Amino acid sequence: TLRSADLVIREAAWTGADFALDVVTGDSSRVRASGMLAGPAARHRATFAADLAPGERFVRIFTGDAVAYKAFSARGAYDGRTVTADVRARGLEAYGFRLDSAHTSHAYTPPRQGGGGEYVLRQSRLHAGSDIWMLSARVRTPAREGLGAAVTASLASPRHGRLDYALEADGSMEARAEEFAATALPYAPLDSLPLRGGVLHGRFAWDPERKRGEADLAARATFHYNGNGSGGVYRNGGNGANGRGEPVAARIDAEWDARHLDVRAASLRYRGSELSVTAHARLQGRQFY
Repeated sequence: TLRSADLVIREAAWTGADFALDVVTGDSSRVRASGMLAGPAARHRATFAADLAPGERFVRIFTGDAVAYKAFSARGAYDGRTVTADVRARGLEAYGFRLDSAHTSHAYTPPRQGGGGEYVLRQSRLHAGSDIWMLSARVRTPAREGLGAAVTASLASPRHGRLDYALEADGSMEARAEEFAATALPYAPLDSLPLRGGVLHGRFAWDPERKRGEADLAARATFHYNGNGSGGVYRNGGNGANGRGEPVAARIDAEWDARHLDVRAASLRYRGSELSVTAHARLQGRQFY
């Protein structure tokens, strides 16, 4: 429930062309906006700023306990065609991700007649401990019916490699990993996994319309278990006094279409043993995803 004076309007003005707004919440967050909205849309102009207090109730209405931060601010503008925003946060915890700080830059151009829209996440910096992650993305909405959105995204770290992803409007996709340390991501659920030092390298491509794909991937990690003779049951990451780690590595090189699956090489190495497989299977038009 909202208390009295949970939203104070310091300024609200509209002249028929220009507007100004300045509001403060009961939690001391402040939102300001001003601009000109008269005439053709291409001539519209606006700026906005938001400084959100930790625990802001208007944020929690939408996110619940899934998002928390020590400081959050946004500055942006509208030029009649595109909305841009520069967002900064400290002590951010969002949907399992934990960041000491984040600085992201956004641009959104809504669809117009005869053309699609576009959202761009410009190269943004995410800090978690001693790690820096650079994140960027672009989403293009289709200009006509029957096509999906086209997406490209990239996540890279000087210490933990790079992951690139592309989804085309026809549904085909491709992912490439360059020594990408997936288990190093600042994502809380990863802490409960019995894997450490997980690294992925290679390429995966999939075209569902043509029912064709290929994978050339290698992965390695250290599997931690307690080593107490109870079947290697994982406990607390295996990092305690009884914790031990065993390296595990896997690789697959395969391609497929509607008719055949060819596994040129597939292997698994663990605890001194190695299993290798090659295969050729008839799919007869069936897909297995």
